[in-house]
Amino acid sequence: MNLGAFIESTLPPPQRGYLEGLFKRLRDDCSSVHIPFSGALELAHAAVFGGFAPPDVHCSDVTFVGLVMGTMAAGRTVDTLSIEFSGDLQPFNELVAGKHGFGAALVGWRAGQLRPEVYFEQIARREICKNRAIYAERMQRDLLRAIAPVAGLDFQPIGVWSHLESCIVDVDAAVVVNPPLLTDGVTAADKRAAAMCTWAGPELPGFNPRKSRDQLYDLVLGDPKALCVVVARHQLDQAESDRVIFAHEHRADRLEYILCSRPDLVPATLAPRAETRVSAPIWPLVSDGFEITDQTRIDFVPTTREVALYLRDLWAHKLGATRSENYFLFLLDGHAAGVFGMFFDHFGANRSPHVSETFGFNVAIPRYKRLNKLMMMCLVSRQARDFFVAQPGPRNSLLELTTFQTTCISSHPELKTNRGLMKLRERRDLPGGRYYLNYVAPFNAMSFHDCLLKWLAKDADVGEKPNAAATT
Repeated sequence: MNLGAFIESTLPPPQRGYLEGLFKRLRDDCSSVHIPFSGALELAHAAVFGGFAPPDVHCSDVTFVGLVMGTMAAGRTVDTLSIEFSGDLQPFNELVAGKHGFGAALVGWRAGQLRPEVYFEQIARREICKNRAIYAERMQRDLLRAIAPVAGLDFQPIGVWSHLESCIVDVDAAVVVNPPLLTDGVTAADKRAAAMCTWAGPELPGFNPRKSRDQLYDLVLGDPKALCVVVARHQLDQAESDRVIFAHEHRADRLEYILCSRPDLVPATLAPRAETRVSAPIWPLVSDGFEITDQTRIDFVPTTREVALYLRDLWAHKLGATRSENYFLFLLDGHAAGVFGMFFDHFGANRSPHVSETFGFNVAIPRYKRLNKLMMMCLVSRQARDFFVAQPGPRNSLLELTTFQTTCISSHPELKTNRGLMKLRERRDLPGGRYYLNYVAPFNAMSFHDCLLKWLAKDADVGEKPNAAATT
């Protein structure tokens, strides 16, 4: 089990990169750094990378994951947390008391996050419980690797307010706060797991990102003796604008900030949006004179994001962001005729038996007006299913891939291309007379060649006929 599968970073790379540089600047002026909401210790890693010794990094957290990782990094044993699972997770208690205790605690927590009433999560939960010893050992190994750079830091299981009130009076300290995006940083999945687990630790402080914001800012941006830094993901008030030391252009209408109690001591920096780079494919493109016959070979091949976005922009002008996890070309006799993006994350994580198309476009050929229909027929075929299952993420799934789904924004309430191929599962009205459409379809038993023959018989003749004089 991958540690990062459920302990994900909440700090975007530009912010983390800036903070790493900031820690290097502060090292000569500050003897210690304090990090409330330490979570998976991401900021602790940045502080150590910036030159602070682990014993000078003081962390605190009261969430389950934060307690487990902080306790381990501080060199204490797992039994100090008195973790005890109940229900079908009780077998984890023996492992928590063993040599892979920290790993077992997080694996048991992960199993508790899964919903037993959801069939596919139920399967994953059974798998984790059945092979809990193997997963606990792997998790322990991942934890040791992740914590090694910050081993020996100071960790206290206290709430954010207690930690801040004790450290902001230290003139030689730096305080860095990355507030959670959810109340106390607890998700719905965490609440499910907490219902089947008890541990020693203080109650959650009830920190609400919106309601507690003024109280937090009064402490860290008012008049603290310590140098205080806070990550902000919201529209700034006028009074906060002069505290900005870093701004990240997340998208055209959204900026994210880092604020400082003493902005005159550190340089201000702006991180613009990353440019979307594109690149032409190595495959030749299908031209107007291309002829599709019953001998035409159809292939799906992986491609890069740069090539996929180049073709998307070539065939669909002025389209918004269409980020995907994987990108593929639709080839006819080795010529690029289409491009599509896919997400395999839910299937690869054993959460759902479907894969999702995020976008799909094909070259416009006057002779073949329904070329997109051919690509969609292939996407819901048995051969496409086998191709998807063989990709790096899906190949490790415990589930059987059964369903294909796609979502689009259209000016029409239904897409004729998908009629007879997919079922319209959801339609929502959008501003401007547009529609949000979600289609689903089970994978059928056809091969790409079967799809080609069916398309040739019904849809290939829809288009402009080639000029007879030009073909003689």
